[in-house]
Amino acid sequence: MPSPLPYPELLQPLSPGNTVNAGVRLYRAHFKEYSGIAITTVLWIAMLLVLAVPIAFIFYAVLPAAIATLLILPLGLILSFYCFGRYLAGSAAISRLVFKELLAEPETPKDAKQFTHTRTWGFWVIGLILFVLFSALIIGVYLALAIFLALVFSSIRGFSALQNNPFGVLEELVRNPATAIAFLLGILALVLLFTIAWTWVAARFTIAELPYGIEPETKPADSVGRSWTLTETNVWHTVMVLFVSSLIMVPVSVVLQIVSSILQIILVGLSGTNNSAVLTVVYLASFALGMLGIVITLPIAQAIKGVLYFDLRNRREGIKLQLQNDQPPDRVPGDADPVLPTLELFKKVTLLTPESVELEFILAGIGNRALALLIDNLLVLLGISLFWFFGTLLATQVATTLSPDRYAIAILWFVAIAFLGTFVISAGYFVLFETLRQGQTPGKRFAQIRVIRDDGRPIGLTQAVLRALLRPIDDTFLIVGAVLILFDQNEKRLGDLVAGTLVIQETQVRMQRSIALSDSAQSLARQLPALSDITYLQPDDFAVVREFLQRRDFLTPKARTDLSMNLARQVRTRVHLETIPPGVTSDQFLEAIYLAYQTNRT
Repeated sequence: MPSPLPYPELLQPLSPGNTVNAGVRLYRAHFKEYSGIAITTVLWIAMLLVLAVPIAFIFYAVLPAAIATLLILPLGLILSFYCFGRYLAGSAAISRLVFKELLAEPETPKDAKQFTHTRTWGFWVIGLILFVLFSALIIGVYLALAIFLALVFSSIRGFSALQNNPFGVLEELVRNPATAIAFLLGILALVLLFTIAWTWVAARFTIAELPYGIEPETKPADSVGRSWTLTETNVWHTVMVLFVSSLIMVPVSVVLQIVSSILQIILVGLSGTNNSAVLTVVYLASFALGMLGIVITLPIAQAIKGVLYFDLRNRREGIKLQLQNDQPPDRVPGDADPVLPTLELFKKVTLLTPESVELEFILAGIGNRALALLIDNLLVLLGISLFWFFGTLLATQVATTLSPDRYAIAILWFVAIAFLGTFVISAGYFVLFETLRQGQTPGKRFAQIRVIRDDGRPIGLTQAVLRALLRPIDDTFLIVGAVLILFDQNEKRLGDLVAGTLVIQETQVRMQRSIALSDSAQSLARQLPALSDITYLQPDDFAVVREFLQRRDFLTPKARTDLSMNLARQVRTRVHLETIPPGVTSDQFLEAIYLAYQTNRT
């Protein structure tokens, strides 16, 4: 009988939140290994920064300035290129470990580092390619801005105005309000377009180094191209993963910044700003804390990127779409069988209802909760902005009707009402939606999570109010809630602990995409019970076949062809069918198996 499907959660594409959840989960499970790689990786950058000043000082002290400069420039470039290549190699080693873990083919950190470090100069080439691409984007934006400004100046005779009067442009804009408004809107449009373009390009190349660090046959330039291909139909999915990843790493940066600031204040306050020794200590301490921040955040980011790379390949190439315990065509006899994982990517919890019924849920995880919080906070900010805008207009109209002696008192009342309204909007948003929508705000609905009580019942008004009142504490520097979610057994923040609630993923009744079935497949399905034994096909096998038929139109043409032929071969062997009937394609055969299995089960 086939073994259980390794990581069955990965058979289907992951949501942005679950991509982050899986990365964080793997980072926690392999903290020691990933952090060890991160330390040695960051040391290459630290060494470059630490040695730069002494080397320059020695060269200029021993040699004439002109000769020292000529020698330092090429030496600095070579040293920088090598250290940066080692940094990318070490980062890719972490993602490689994650990818191999998800394939149920785990590697040791030593093997992963050995593979990536032998490709150091290739990683530098990838860095150079990305530098050129992003530099071209920035230059293009500046050119567009220059052309736009030139057109605006020409339309308002700005060049002649500048020659006669430095403030002539402003005067022309004042005389032409429509032009001034168009100018401002144009600037905002350019900023928005640049932001969108930068985000889009960053998403397309976010995994540019991973194919080179994971796939043995891939060349540096091909690795960049692979990133472009894999993200082709999943750009905004990748963008959301990057946003959520950045959000969950904010607390680490904030804590380190606070510690650095406190240290600087204490040391400078004790010794004064003229004490060079203390200033040196402050600089070194700040530098060390900065390096520590990279050591902490680098493995988290690379673990998430490793999961993202796996998910993108699964979406575009279907790397999970194969039957278990089946030897691939290129398998060498004697190779070890894949190791089944013991780690749960998504933590589950079992609750006992008041009716003594056990219910199993998947906890939301920090990734889904961060995504929901991002969307909810944007909506709350929009509501507060509108409240202040219209409130200011109303207050201005009322203030003009008041006498001077009552004006100051009115201003105090307006300020008090403004702050009270801000609090009501920020807290009432969560209370209203979580109470009326059975634990779901718009952000939670988008992230497909909801709040329930500890006994599995829907959340009530009391629980929603307690969660909302304690939210400011949880959101303090984004630290308190994030730390509690990461380390609490049931991933609860302070509001959940006090209110007695859990945040879970919705039980997804997955919408079955229609599967186009050919007439040949329907005819073959009726013959298969007599030609083969469908009972040998296990539920996990059927799930793989169904997933392929539902996703085949989203796969790359080559992946679809290869997977179809490979799955047909595997299924034919599994059901003891000697040969596929002549004239039947591999897709049609899998469609027939899909129909025959369902008929056999009924």
